Amino acid sequence: MAIHLLLFALLTILQHLPYLLGQVLVQYQLPDLWKNRGSTGVHLFPTLTSTVYPGFAGFERENGSSRIHLTAEDARKYAQKLNGSEITSICSYNYMGTVFYVANTDLATGDFVEVSVNLTMAELETTTEEMLKKRMKPSYICRGADGRFQAVWRGSNQYLRHYIVQEGEIQTIFKEDKKHAREGYYPASIQVYRLKNETTALVVWEKGYGVRKAYRYPSKHYVIWRSDEFSWAGRDIPRTALFDPTPNSATELDLAVEQEMRSFNIPSISLCIYRRGKRMLSVSYGYSDLRTETRASPLNTYRIASISKTITAMGIAELINRRLLSLDSRVFGLKGVLSSIDVSQAHPWLPYITVRHLLEHSSGGWGNLEKIEFNRTPQTKELNGTALIDFYIKSYVPKFQPGSRYLYSNIAYVMLGKVIEQISMRPYDQFIQDVILKPNRIAARIGDVETGDFEVSYYSPDNANPYTYWTPSKLSAAAGWVMRAEEVARLFMLLESGKFGWYRMLTQPSAVKRTYGRGLQLGDDGSLFHLGSLAGSEGIGYSQWDLQVAVLTNTRGREQGEHTAWMERLCRLFAKRIIIP
Repeated sequence: MAIHLLLFALLTILQHLPYLLGQVLVQYQLPDLWKNRGSTGVHLFPTLTSTVYPGFAGFERENGSSRIHLTAEDARKYAQKLNGSEITSICSYNYMGTVFYVANTDLATGDFVEVSVNLTMAELETTTEEMLKKRMKPSYICRGADGRFQAVWRGSNQYLRHYIVQEGEIQTIFKEDKKHAREGYYPASIQVYRLKNETTALVVWEKGYGVRKAYRYPSKHYVIWRSDEFSWAGRDIPRTALFDPTPNSATELDLAVEQEMRSFNIPSISLCIYRRGKRMLSVSYGYSDLRTETRASPLNTYRIASISKTITAMGIAELINRRLLSLDSRVFGLKGVLSSIDVSQAHPWLPYITVRHLLEHSSGGWGNLEKIEFNRTPQTKELNGTALIDFYIKSYVPKFQPGSRYLYSNIAYVMLGKVIEQISMRPYDQFIQDVILKPNRIAARIGDVETGDFEVSYYSPDNANPYTYWTPSKLSAAAGWVMRAEEVARLFMLLESGKFGWYRMLTQPSAVKRTYGRGLQLGDDGSLFHLGSLAGSEGIGYSQWDLQVAVLTNTRGREQGEHTAWMERLCRLFAKRIIIP
């Protein structure tokens, strides 16, 4: 994106591409607007080029209006008394040493709208956290002529779209834009100005789903257009296979996958099938990156989310089979494997948790609905290592006694990762690589916030954040592994071969849930599988006797597990040979 800046440029985002192609940017001076203190049918933005006669950039807006020369108190009152319309943006300018505000309005959308003025950067950060708790996002942020910030916050009963706010040197911002675009973000509000003799931009990126954008930068102004979100309507879905028994015609499998992808606008699906130890099919559909329309390939890697729990359970089985651990080993307290962790202030039931309880999701607390592991308060979002574990220990508020009921928990498997590290005296991922993956020639790695080589880009139409709101390395033992679909299928082939021997302890129904073993879901038909669903990815690893299947995708549905139910049905159709690839 080679964009060269002219001084004092103003960037503004314009929401709908068809509406804007004929738009004209009009420049105004303060005297042009003085009589009515504003204008109708236009939105005005101060260009900050003069303190005597401030300039404004104006865009036609059929139902919009603009008010200028408002004091801070005037702006607050103006926002409160609007009827049938709402504030869309507000920014300050300097006139003869006094700060005034220009406010733009448009027809009311039904969203909740709040306005902040005269904020320092520290106050803006604090206000952002407060608004996030209220499920409100910044739809517009402006650095005014006095260096203070103004913001319009917007919330609704719909999903909250996640966002990133950043200020920086303009070329740095363009580099960040490329990175954020790969992660599914587009610029929703951008302002450019001079700060400390440097061209600087203030940007709000909002998470989108296949949003396209284009830059235009005539003379002194940038304009950004964006079009509607991604859809497979009117498009062919590309298909790439490593081994294909029916390369010349669409199979029943192709039709089933295409129907699911079109119904939910899934960017890509990667699928691998083994039967009797031989690879029958390794195929990918769609795009690994919507922005560049890069075809998905079976060589692409995906986050496998909670399928990672199966890998961790296999690691625990290795330690138990080597007589270094038992299912009934205590985990916490003076007699626990993790005795070095201070639990003196913890709930009294914590020292009674065993390895079995963690494997079977029967620890009594840390349930996924609590979302403790996704806590984003300023005090917790940067925690790592021992400090993060201490936070989890203090957060243990059990709903029932350990071992008495089932309560699915990511944190339980994070703790199992710590058990593996303590017993093996190796980092969790190194032990798994050395003992399970490398000896069986299965390639995998722990993911990172940013995608690696051959890794797909992730999208979440449910507006959860696939990149910045969770760190795979923090959830490595619970949801952190990245693999190709073929490697997942081979992992389940390894499980199948040991289900009556080395891994038998994992495949036995637990006392608290008949359909869950230890790190494995159990089907009534003898199948072993595990589903995975996190922001930006869903998948399944599946085995039934001589059949192993893996299905991975780079999106999560608007409801958690929306795609995994279909994936499980598809695997059972393979097992019953109703669909034969």
